[in-house]
Amino acid sequence: MGFATVVLVSALYALGEGLALSGPAHLTLAGLLFGLPEAPAGLLALARLGAALGLLVGVRDRFVATAGAGLGALTRPSLFRSVPAARDGALLGVALGLTGIVVWAMERFGAATTSPPLVGLGLVLSGAALASTRFAEAEAPSIGVGAAALFGAALALGGGPGASPLGAGFVVLVALGLERGRAAELAVLAVGLVHLAGAAWGLARFGLGGAAPVDAVAAVVTGTLTAAVASAYGRVLLAEKRGPWLAVWLVPVGLAALLHARWVG
Repeated sequence: MGFATVVLVSALYALGEGLALSGPAHLTLAGLLFGLPEAPAGLLALARLGAALGLLVGVRDRFVATAGAGLGALTRPSLFRSVPAARDGALLGVALGLTGIVVWAMERFGAATTSPPLVGLGLVLSGAALASTRFAEAEAPSIGVGAAALFGAALALGGGPGASPLGAGFVVLVALGLERGRAAELAVLAVGLVHLAGAAWGLARFGLGGAAPVDAVAAVVTGTLTAAVASAYGRVLLAEKRGPWLAVWLVPVGLAALLHARWVG
């Protein structure tokens, strides 16, 4: 796989994840419609690492505050009740723990993620879900443990065909009543951590996938820069009730995938 293709794959993956459009789904569609070569698992792990770093860079202040307060509260549990950032750390721990359990349970169905009909259907449903947040009233400053568990499950299910962890997490948080700006920031933070763990697992399992060092660096750097910029715009769109703008892209693209599967596949 050439250098330009490595950069394109990483950018497309990170763009999809940062804008809640599903990076893997768009890589699948680019392969079907434009002949983009299928990326090795190692390269996808590098792209995922870049996307994770870019997402976390975008919410670095929240990340540092939450991580610091959460770790400090481990020695003083009372801080989980009195310090909002520590409470956020505990709730993120609950959410990410459940995410790991659900992902492990779903792993046997991983082959279905590249099925064009499922990808198309997932994109359509994702677009409809994001559009529905335009009408949700969300004003709560925080969520409880039960809501955090639902959030974690949504992050895991967001890894399914045509879905986006960021979009799924945001939709669930808003449906549970969390204020939009906070929901978008919390979703980006959680998804960044999910991708970081997933990238580490992928690299440990597949290595660099035969990529040359320069290609590996390019994949990570491209993913980081693309995800940082994309998530900045994505947070604004989600926080300001502009989810329907994302649906304007997702629904037609999903329908195109379904038609391709029907008439070509």
